[in-house]
Amino acid sequence: RAIGFYKSQKPSPDSIFAAQLCVSDRNKPLLIANEMFVPYLVDALLLDPEHPRAGMKEELKAWCQQHHCEALAQLAVHDGSREALLRDGSVVPALEAVMKDGLSEEARELAAAAVSALSERELVLATEGQKHVMLSCEFRARLMCIACSMLDCCFGCGREGAC
Repeated sequence: RAIGFYKSQKPSPDSIFAAQLCVSDRNKPLLIANEMFVPYLVDALLLDPEHPRAGMKEELKAWCQQHHCEALAQLAVHDGSREALLRDGSVVPALEAVMKDGLSEEARELAAAAVSALSERELVLATEGQKHVMLSCEFRARLMCIACSMLDCCFGCGREGAC
């Protein structure tokens, strides 16, 4: 929960970057290593009716919940982060609560995606009705390196000889 100077600041896309930080596979181990990060994400889902930010405008609360569900979904598809989320007993119940009573359809969908990634179910590719595909940033970089090696160049992927 926000303390000090940040206690009076309202969350917004200009001040909260959790989802953006969780996109890169390089950032995920650093974020998970901070023992306060996962509890922060769960708290920011705004499920507690006594939460200090419970009085915010509905659209701002919906954005905040969606943003932090996206961060959890990004972490859930990364093996090391997935294990850390599963070790924290509050993550899955919180995501299930958002799936059921989330403040927006997007938050409910992201929570469902995160719960699915955290489940023991085997991933099956079903193309009909799919809205989103979540890929790791590392996958894109590897794909670019493969394409560059096929074209005998190493500048298209931005790694300039590192691939």
